[in-house]
Amino acid sequence: MSALRIIYSIFITAFLMTAASGCVEEIERTEPADNEYLTFSARLSEEATKAAPLTTLSGQAGIIGYTFNGEWPSGDNMNLPPWDELANKPFTFDGDQLVDNTGMIKWSQVRGTNSSRLRIYAYSPLADDDMTVSYETEGNYSIPSITYSVPQDISKQKDIITATAEVESDFNENIPLTFNHILTGLKFKAGIFSNLTHDHLDY
Repeated sequence: MSALRIIYSIFITAFLMTAASGCVEEIERTEPADNEYLTFSARLSEEATKAAPLTTLSGQAGIIGYTFNGEWPSGDNMNLPPWDELANKPFTFDGDQLVDNTGMIKWSQVRGTNSSRLRIYAYSPLADDDMTVSYETEGNYSIPSITYSVPQDISKQKDIITATAEVESDFNENIPLTFNHILTGLKFKAGIFSNLTHDHLDY
């Protein structure tokens, strides 16, 4: 299954690779629920990380959501735009919950898209000068990608975390998100490309 992709830019050379956010977790409802609003809980996985490690969830996270029917579109160029209500929507960590910064969404709005499923991609921290998030190139939509310029100083590297989930549009429950460390297990090797010395990322 598809997961978030991540692009690392080191010095002047960019490398594209698949992130280790794992397979998208399909969450089944175990019993009838009648929550009115779409809510998210959050926990941090216990994986080690090469960057300055996060030990608690704090600050903000972005969520990109997709509504669809049937099977998830195959291939990177899926040509499925994010749902307008969850198109890179900012949330704030508050204990084990994600608080909506711009107004809560009702489950009835999800069902109002006439779609049977909702897929969530979440990431933290939010984009800044060193990190951008994109899901559209020249009108073509794809799985969300993160572009990150990795500093040489490990202490200044961001501990980027991501989470994924997929539920039915009538799930009507809190959606649990487990955030994983994207930079876990990266190895750096010296190499030559176009007569330029650069760092190469092995995953």
